[in-house]
Amino acid sequence: MNFKQWLILTEDFKIRFDQENTFIAYDPKTNRNLGFLIVNYKNEDGSRSVQVVSVHPEFMRQGIATSLYKAAEKEFGELTPTKIALSDNAFDFWKTYRPEAVQNRTDLRPLKDQLIGKKFDHPRLGPIEIIKVDRTDAQGLIKNKEQHTEISLDKNDLIKFNLLP
Repeated sequence: MNFKQWLILTEDFKIRFDQENTFIAYDPKTNRNLGFLIVNYKNEDGSRSVQVVSVHPEFMRQGIATSLYKAAEKEFGELTPTKIALSDNAFDFWKTYRPEAVQNRTDLRPLKDQLIGKKFDHPRLGPIEIIKVDRTDAQGLIKNKEQHTEISLDKNDLIKFNLLP
């Protein structure tokens, strides 16, 4: 296997870069995986974002996610938050790691009661109903004869479809 390794400031774990876009934090003494990060291929605007990052619950809050991000940025340049849903943990991470990256993201949770159940017609996808609201996005359900598919809608989408002022 061809991969790069970075020695992180702590002696507790190392990070290796596997495949094309995956970073794995591991304990070099036991070879136990502690967490991983997968970088998206280039976004439409040329930037790169993180598709998924996960740290074993036992090892959270020990700098592993931050080290994974730093290793990924060393390889690919500055990362941006995903354009779609950010979990509460991801949003909190970005507020600490690079606050300017999420400063324009609106917390939609206070609007949950106003949004859940709202229906609108998407010009390309047809009827959509809002079924879930998270911090930075809402999930809409497309129900028609061919599919039952969830899509993510950010604040701009909700404004465009007159669901938010």
